[in-house]
Amino acid sequence: MVSVNRDALTERILAGERISADDAFELYHWPLEELGALANARRDLAKAKSYGGRGREIVTYIVDRNINYTNVCNVYCKFCAFYRTERDEDHYVLSFEQIDQKLDELSAAGGVQILMQGGHHPKLPFQWYIDLLQHIREKYPHINIHGFSPPEFQHFAETFRMPLRK
Repeated sequence: MVSVNRDALTERILAGERISADDAFELYHWPLEELGALANARRDLAKAKSYGGRGREIVTYIVDRNINYTNVCNVYCKFCAFYRTERDEDHYVLSFEQIDQKLDELSAAGGVQILMQGGHHPKLPFQWYIDLLQHIREKYPHINIHGFSPPEFQHFAETFRMPLRK
């Protein structure tokens, strides 16, 4: 591993320069309070000219909603209280109608984004996910879909026997 000069890395970050993988790894080891202060300073610099020069004063937000489309999962994480097997009485896969209801509620509240995550369902076919995304995009074009976690993508690659990149 390459030794990284802490002061030089801080200067590059505050200047808005791209950092390398070695730099990112170095940041991983910094105290959280120091890293948070650096991130906040960088944000202030990046936003300084926004909103008529008031970017440091203004924080924006969006209204979004998490949708857990299924709680069926075959990973069995020891810490997870969410997952169920298909044998559990309270397992579910949301229907498109149930998802529509959640999206209608979100839209009525001015929402513009969903975070869609679920368990690693061993039996949902690939086409189910494609149909779901197409359904949402067609019926709710104003909703940004922030969908699926990295482990879900790994599950898709393994389950559907396709390269992760695809």
